[in-house]
Amino acid sequence: DKKVITYEAEVKDFDLIFDAQGSFIKMKNEDKEHNELATNNTSSIVSGKVEINSLPQSVNLFVADNYGGYKIEGAAHDPMCNGDDAIDVAITKVGSKPLSLIFTPQGTFIQQEEDVNIEIAPSNVMKVLKTKYADYTADQQIEKLTLADKSEQYLVDLSKNGVNKEVIFDAKGNVVCEH
Repeated sequence: DKKVITYEAEVKDFDLIFDAQGSFIKMKNEDKEHNELATNNTSSIVSGKVEINSLPQSVNLFVADNYGGYKIEGAAHDPMCNGDDAIDVAITKVGSKPLSLIFTPQGTFIQQEEDVNIEIAPSNVMKVLKTKYADYTADQQIEKLTLADKSEQYLVDLSKNGVNKEVIFDAKGNVVCEH
């Protein structure tokens, strides 16, 4: 039985699966119990999709200028915590962690999202999780959000009795958004 190393990048309702070299393998929709094989047009698999060739030119330029060697793999509408519409653009680079870049529908960069272990969250965030959200279970994988102004926030998925909620904290442990 041969073991194969793969990496997974969560982008809200779907997972992007990559091989050990960083090549895109497939997209898995978390809302459905089956996997979809990769095609050249991976963005068509997800509801709320945004065709890569229809992204605002500013998105392509931003990726080229700020993420050298990264390639856009897919894009989908993904509302912000406050309900504002946004476009989640999945980018990959061989030998690097897959990332999600969040843009306004007009193509203005909002933030970078990177999956990280909860252990990297600032101690102030951990304190609030242990006090205000003590009766919730936190996922061990969280998202480190690097905003356009280079400040950092941390998105933690919490669950209690089958109810899920997303909470975004600033680096000082203040709740920025909860839903």
